[in-house]
Amino acid sequence: MRILLIGSEGTLGSELQRQLKQNKQYTVFPYHKKMLDITLNEEIDKVFFKVKPQIVINCAAYTDVEKAEVEPAKAILVNGTATKNLAEASDKVGAIFVYFSTDYIFDGEQNVPYTEKSKPNPLNVYGESKWLGEKYTIESTARYFIIRTSWLFGRGEKKDFVDKIVDLSEIQREIPVITDQIGSPTYTMDLASATLALILTNNFGIYHIVNKGAASRYTFAQDVLSYSKEHAAHISMIDSKVYPHSARRPKYSVLDCQRFLDVFGYELPNWRERLSQYLKEVSTKKEW
Repeated sequence: MRILLIGSEGTLGSELQRQLKQNKQYTVFPYHKKMLDITLNEEIDKVFFKVKPQIVINCAAYTDVEKAEVEPAKAILVNGTATKNLAEASDKVGAIFVYFSTDYIFDGEQNVPYTEKSKPNPLNVYGESKWLGEKYTIESTARYFIIRTSWLFGRGEKKDFVDKIVDLSEIQREIPVITDQIGSPTYTMDLASATLALILTNNFGIYHIVNKGAASRYTFAQDVLSYSKEHAAHISMIDSKVYPHSARRPKYSVLDCQRFLDVFGYELPNWRERLSQYLKEVSTKKEW
């Protein structure tokens, strides 16, 4: 099975690449942004002609929520228009297309987990651009998987929330973290393995895939320090209204993963369990 993996050097892309290379039924063709500019149709055509993919997994994305507010055209180009071009190219060659979306397509006004049928209403440019990517995917091909996920952490070159809390704990005694944003932390290893299970089916459509459980940013940060044994720092509470950022974020964006459970008969492990395991691995490597 020939798989074109776009955005192969990101946190999720690198984990997918690692798992794909471990499985002999896949031949993976990893492309990062220096190898493929997804905003240029001629480059997409060249790569598709060369690889002749059966599955296209797009991990490339504009993910800077704050910066998207000041350069919305770029966010929409990468997350929206480029996604349309990739989905159309996939449809043209008969390949399955996989697109990763976000909990930020929801406004966070409800207090129960969002299902795949919940109505999107993004609060910021980033969420709007990802929702646009979803709509373009659905319009451009019938053989697609849209995977909505949230609050990713795992191995990768780019610093995620977990990395930032650990880094700050080494230089600050007190770390202020928002208390009124609740979501589902998700381990990239689990998300990648769930994605690879999904693409072997013909159950196309939209899926929510996150680790079990929910947390506020504040609770998440507390557990990061607890599991990483960085007890010198203190996590203090702060309300999002007084936090200096320009992009509005949903206060409650927990995702309901019942559809994935119905298809596969299992759910991803609790995020606390996976965070503990991940930080133990990171700590062990540092000791080496």
